[in-house]
Amino acid sequence: MYRNLPQPLADPDHQPGSTESGSGPASSTITSNDSSSSLGSGVLLPSGLSTTTSGTIRMNPSCTRNVGTKRPKVRRCLDFSPDAMNVAQDRSKSVTNPAKRFAQGPPDTGRARPTGPNQTPCSSRTAETAHKHGKIMKHSTTTSDKQIRSAVSRSSADPNLIGDYSVPYILPWMNGKHEDLRYISGETVALLLKGEFRQQVASYEIIDCRYPYEFEGGHIRGARNLYTRLQLREGLVLIKRHAEQRPTTITTATRRNILVFHCEYSMVRGPSLLHFLRNYDRNLNKDRYPALHYPEVYLLQGGYQQFFKSYPTLCDPMAYRPMREKAYNDEFLYYKEKFRRENITTQVTR
Repeated sequence: MYRNLPQPLADPDHQPGSTESGSGPASSTITSNDSSSSLGSGVLLPSGLSTTTSGTIRMNPSCTRNVGTKRPKVRRCLDFSPDAMNVAQDRSKSVTNPAKRFAQGPPDTGRARPTGPNQTPCSSRTAETAHKHGKIMKHSTTTSDKQIRSAVSRSSADPNLIGDYSVPYILPWMNGKHEDLRYISGETVALLLKGEFRQQVASYEIIDCRYPYEFEGGHIRGARNLYTRLQLREGLVLIKRHAEQRPTTITTATRRNILVFHCEYSMVRGPSLLHFLRNYDRNLNKDRYPALHYPEVYLLQGGYQQFFKSYPTLCDPMAYRPMREKAYNDEFLYYKEKFRRENITTQVTR
């Protein structure tokens, strides 16, 4: 394409036609056979450059398109045959711009739409159906539902109510470690044993949840030793007679039947069995919620250890045997394992 390679520009002091000795071949003025292709002196350009830059610009008619038209939306497909492309273009025409579709509003289905602020399409259709049949449809509320709602509202409004949310507790109580339990002091238990509450209390039972060797070493007068869940289920009269005796309705004039739980310190064993009794009683009377066989249950604050310090004369015998007494270590290990096993195998269900 090029006749000669481009040469470096000549030295400004060099005169055309002159030669220097010892500097190799003589330099001459660089020229081109085509006079129009030279750009200044000393630069050699490709041949035919003038015809290339001055020719007519040709356009391919097949590539021309209207600037105002947009390219149609065509789905990508594996088949690019003319028939497949036409089908894709027809489908793209049916797609509506989401903004335009939103501005047009919902399609007219011939059904009346909700007009109220709290109405929904479902509620409006329900109202239409009820209107056609001449009925006013309401959510059915059974007596049981009303009782449950009333009980829940009463329990949240007054925490002093007993387990069936009917009346307040008859004995003075206090808060303790377990927030859901009602604690009573040793003084209250002493007054209960002396008959100070006979006008309000019809009967009471003191449930000693300690191990048998502890109970034999000293217990509150008249207490019963029930230290497993199975013994609790089989030992309480109202629980045992559940099938033939329904829970009684308690009023403010009703004399109460109460239970008082405790263990050595009322920290673990007593609260554990009390929780079990309440859950088991709830399960027995789940069809009569919130009725309970034993709605009024207490926990002795400080346990037998604190009660014996204050009222030893109300204990029988007047003694206190700790759970971890060294002389009864074998009994402790035996009853501890029995307590653990029976509490695991005994469920809350009937």
